[in-house]
Amino acid sequence: MDRLKRGRWAAAALLLGFAASPVPAQPALPEAPALDDYVAFAQASSPELAAADARLTAAREAADGAGALPDPVLSYGYFFTPVETRVGPQRDRLGLRQSLPWFGTLGLRSEAAAAGAEVAAAQREGVRRGIVRAVTGAYVELAYLHRAIQVTEENVALLERLEGVVRSRYRTGAADYAALIRVQVEAGKLQDRLRGLDDRRRPLTAALNASLGRPADAPLPWPEDLPAAALTLDEDGLRQRLRAGHPELLAAAAEVDRQRADEALAGKAGWPSITLSVERIRTDPALMPDVDGSGKDPVVGGIALSLPLWRGKVAAERRAAAAKRLAAEASGADRLNQLNARLERALYDLRDAGRKIELYDGELIPQAEQSLAATEESFRAGGAGFDGLVDAERVLLEFRLNLERARADRALALADVTLLTGVEVARSQP
Repeated sequence: MDRLKRGRWAAAALLLGFAASPVPAQPALPEAPALDDYVAFAQASSPELAAADARLTAAREAADGAGALPDPVLSYGYFFTPVETRVGPQRDRLGLRQSLPWFGTLGLRSEAAAAGAEVAAAQREGVRRGIVRAVTGAYVELAYLHRAIQVTEENVALLERLEGVVRSRYRTGAADYAALIRVQVEAGKLQDRLRGLDDRRRPLTAALNASLGRPADAPLPWPEDLPAAALTLDEDGLRQRLRAGHPELLAAAAEVDRQRADEALAGKAGWPSITLSVERIRTDPALMPDVDGSGKDPVVGGIALSLPLWRGKVAAERRAAAAKRLAAEASGADRLNQLNARLERALYDLRDAGRKIELYDGELIPQAEQSLAATEESFRAGGAGFDGLVDAERVLLEFRLNLERARADRALALADVTLLTGVEVARSQP
């Protein structure tokens, strides 16, 4: 199916005149793909990005021809009844006309088309960043699921070891039957949780395949790493990068430029356009002999002006163009406010995830491991109850899962920062 689609795109490219640029071959994923491999694959095979590229090419081609003069008009007229003149009968005439828009009109048309090409270029970059964000998000969630399964499996093994401890104590009469049932219940609950996590792999794999443009059931290996942050981030610099280079803001600014050019063009509509013409009339020799200028073809030059007399129409067009320009400016200001808010949220999520990682990895998990070890030792010695042992095991599991969730949230926040600013602030962690 993918091969058929690529064939159709190649055929379409040939029909559109792009045969000189061969369709690039779709890359193949390596056996153990990293995030960068997925991103490269998605960008190379995305129909959405291919469509954005085609729109950009069309806009640039339109901009190249926008400043050209209108096509000249070649005319021909034949006299079914020859016009008798002193120098001979006129048979036909051949003329050429060239329209000339008012001064500055062609330059403004070129400016508007060039701004349209800038809009298309910014939109293309927005599509590319969106693809990267979609792939990264799906990859991160699948990587988190992998780590969550591993952590849960480790806790299942821990409960199995604790069950052995309870059994040995039960055989010696140091633990009652209720404790043995309790550990089996906890193990059953954890097994059910593990099955639920295993079942989530299918939809998350489908989501990653969808972002890659592959069938939902195409097999994918477990991700082996997560994007990790640099040690420090220049938040003020990121805010400046957002304002200076976000595709939506660049597109909004280019749209304002286009509307300004259109507004100026609407002002030119109140001025006449000029048409220059030249015409040659073919004349046969005069019927009377010795006529001066007999058979000489006259050449006629002409000039014509359009008359924009309907001033109400011109004024309405100017007001409409001004309103569109104001709407574009207001839309750009609104997008800046919205994107600033999104960046602040992404930076907060990044800081919050970093605090949680430091808290769980540096304090809570080591303390929970010490608590579990001390409680297990006390339980073996007959000092602590089994409920305390199960609670310590449950707390350790939740802390470890929270750590993995914080790492995933940090990776997603990094992806959002990259989407908004274009700065590659993520690195692969071992």
